[in-house]
Amino acid sequence: MKRDSFHAANTAGGGLGGPVPDAVFQTQFQCCSVEFSPFQEARLAVATAQYFGIIGNGRQHILEIGPDGNLREIRSFLTQEGLYDCCWSETNQNQLVSASADGSLKLWDVMTSDGYPVAHWQEHSAEVSSVHWNQVAKTSFLSASWDGSIKLWDPHHPTSLSTYCGHTGCVYAGIHSPRHSHRFLSCGTDGSLRIWDTKLPPSHATSLALGRVEGGAVQVVRAHEGEVLSADWDKYQDFLVYTGGVDRSIKMWDLRRPSLPLGFLHGHGYAVRRLKTSPHQEGVLGSVSYDMSCRVWGPTRVRGRAGELWRCEEHTEFVQGLDFHLFWPGRIATCGWDRRVCVWTLPFA
Repeated sequence: MKRDSFHAANTAGGGLGGPVPDAVFQTQFQCCSVEFSPFQEARLAVATAQYFGIIGNGRQHILEIGPDGNLREIRSFLTQEGLYDCCWSETNQNQLVSASADGSLKLWDVMTSDGYPVAHWQEHSAEVSSVHWNQVAKTSFLSASWDGSIKLWDPHHPTSLSTYCGHTGCVYAGIHSPRHSHRFLSCGTDGSLRIWDTKLPPSHATSLALGRVEGGAVQVVRAHEGEVLSADWDKYQDFLVYTGGVDRSIKMWDLRRPSLPLGFLHGHGYAVRRLKTSPHQEGVLGSVSYDMSCRVWGPTRVRGRAGELWRCEEHTEFVQGLDFHLFWPGRIATCGWDRRVCVWTLPFA
């Protein structure tokens, strides 16, 4: 794809007369993250935090889309601290991990009869902002924290397997590659996108043709002038990565030539809080923002240019979470600080 062909178009799709969600669920606390189950197509997890995550409790919800199409809660776990993110296990359909405001991680099992986690880890010294399960190896997961570190975990091990440092400031996301079990990316307040290799020791440092390695990362890209709040791998191209930042832009990067972004997507009015690429369509990604919208981007009919394909403006507060359904092309979920979880069907598969 040429650099000038990745162009954003502002296509109307939300607001008055815009899309209407298929189902809505109201939570007690503000929603921070949502993820569909990789095993059960009707199930999704939602992490929430009281008082916008500043202080107070949290609750891990497990929701299900019933036969009538409505969302209903089948289980929830109350915590003493807010929950900022969650992810499902890739080996046990009943288990999921929560990222906590007190720096802890909790592994829950939906089938337990009490309200306690089946495992608990406390190593981060600040809020855990992100958790992501390895979808290739399936036996490990990552946590990213405001303490500036990313940690690799085995759910059966009492301590982390490795700790990766290099960011100067908070780390907002640590995401495994969808194709290579040993690679992951991270992003944070220092404006960088970093690529890591778990086959190398965390202290590994050398010089590569791609540029000088910093802090153990095998590649460092100066992605945005301000904070990078979210990033994700393209599901179909090994070398393509997307980043979203407080500068309101989404950038596409070719990791083989990272000196300049391959392209830009503009349209959000405020910071891009989270973005995810579609598991079903090459070049399609979704984003949510503090402008209270969710947008889906992809190739348009205008000479193959990438632009806005769909927009919803149903939420009345910052939109925090987004996920694509793994089994149902065209189905997505969003959640926000308005305490609502919404499930949508896109007008294209």
